[in-house]
Amino acid sequence: MEQNVDFAAKEVYDTLCGLLDHLEYKYERDDERLQIKCMCIGDDYPIDIRIRINQSLQIISLLSTIPIEVEEVKRPEMSCAVSAANYRMVDGSFDFDYLTGNMVFRMTSSYRDSMISEELLAYMFFVSCHTVDEYNDKFVMLNQGELDLESFIKYALES
Repeated sequence: MEQNVDFAAKEVYDTLCGLLDHLEYKYERDDERLQIKCMCIGDDYPIDIRIRINQSLQIISLLSTIPIEVEEVKRPEMSCAVSAANYRMVDGSFDFDYLTGNMVFRMTSSYRDSMISEELLAYMFFVSCHTVDEYNDKFVMLNQGELDLESFIKYALES
């Protein structure tokens, strides 16, 4: 089923692909759904990045899955940790699904009535990678009992 792609969405998507080509990143592109997938190298874990141009909302949406599935018994603690991590965050946020134990990092930007530059897309990409890399190992350690909640909160509030 082919979508009717509007000009603004296609222009943002082409700018995104141009940026990744310029940076020489390997990525998978889905021209019909206006989305890309790629992996970045982090200090501890690979960073999964998905960027989608959402025509109906006129937004650029970047998602990065955090490589954990939190057991039910740890979910109240993880909810507090996510809240602490998000508290001082300027752009983007971690989303924690309490029912499934899954977590993602999300950053969005509207392109409604805007011209989107490679610089904005690079900012979204690199800030997201840095933020995920900064916290993914801490979330994993908290989930595995190698880091206590108090230490996580102290780290998050001092970062």
